[in-house]
Amino acid sequence: MLSIIFFGVGNLTVSKRTALGEVFDAHPVLRPARIGDDPPRTIVGDSIVSHLAAPKLPLWLIGAPNRQEEEATWFIDLSPEWQAVEGPGGAKQVVRATSRLALFVGPERARAAGGPDGLAGFFAELGDALGASYGCIFPEGFYDKLDAWYPDVQCRPDPREGLGSVYWLQYFGPAFADRYPGLRDLPLTMTTARGATVYRATDRPEHTLKPDGGPLEGDWREPLVSVLGEKPFHFDSSENAALPSDEEHASHDPNSESAPVDLLERLDREARERDERRAREYTRAHDRRLQLERRRVPPAEVDTSQEWSTNFDSDQIQRFWKALRSCLAPDITGPYAGALSREMANAPRESTGKVLLGSAHGAFVLSWWAEDEESLTVAVHGPRAVIRCFERAVD
Repeated sequence: MLSIIFFGVGNLTVSKRTALGEVFDAHPVLRPARIGDDPPRTIVGDSIVSHLAAPKLPLWLIGAPNRQEEEATWFIDLSPEWQAVEGPGGAKQVVRATSRLALFVGPERARAAGGPDGLAGFFAELGDALGASYGCIFPEGFYDKLDAWYPDVQCRPDPREGLGSVYWLQYFGPAFADRYPGLRDLPLTMTTARGATVYRATDRPEHTLKPDGGPLEGDWREPLVSVLGEKPFHFDSSENAALPSDEEHASHDPNSESAPVDLLERLDREARERDERRAREYTRAHDRRLQLERRRVPPAEVDTSQEWSTNFDSDQIQRFWKALRSCLAPDITGPYAGALSREMANAPRESTGKVLLGSAHGAFVLSWWAEDEESLTVAVHGPRAVIRCFERAVD
């Protein structure tokens, strides 16, 4: 399968969403047949424009009439339209929203779309419609290479933090050519109607999976590295100064809209309401668990010789517990477990907790610590059989 990823800067306006739909309509073999949440149920028909013109995003877009053709799956993943971050002196300031469009296309569909040349045309048109800052296409197997090259970070192409490597086909927004004029002089490049540069590093995508050394080694990578240098590919956890900034990208996007004048006030109000809902849910779940605790008979003995821990985003806790239910009982299931999982998922900043639980594989101690409202550290002390269940649940 081929992975296609685009990043954009600025609001995804109705005109941009319409333009995206028109690109899909112009390449019907790559146009999704169904649209909606997962699973998508709305049939697209002969045109996807009306569906994308006023969407409730994110959306799953499935390319086949049914869900069995996994090689043709789209996911439009858009962050909130506007975000506010802490600026100098603690004052909040508005930053531009970012958008991400990810597509997976299987070999049969890629051939039907015209092979490498057809995909290159589709890729260029889609990037222009999105007003993309950066995009790339590579075989899905390339993810394994990225994981091996960067074992300590979740390495994925990112026009803010680092590109990671040279990929089969890359879309460089106009701001890249401003920063690196030599881009347009490379062989196998094309300049799009928007002024972006599309660069093909090899004839075919599978060539990028041939054995080579590091992420920037290999004859086919050398031309692009010679123009950009190595710094744009290195990962920086904050912002890579060798890459164009959001502001530079936005200067080439005249269709972006200004932030609403009441944005900060609205975001503050929504944040307060969200915190209040979270606090109410935590109190209800905590009180319910303590009530059920009085009815339990905790295990008398527990083997705490093995330790396991991990970090979760708070919205992953519920799914984590569901995965555990198939292999741990009795305390990991039932009303007590439900109250405990809700308490952990809504734990307030810097709160901690610890419970003793029983299971068919032995008793264990479960503890947690909420670093903030978004993340949770979970630790388990128990026998090896229990630890293996937790490891499988996370996998």
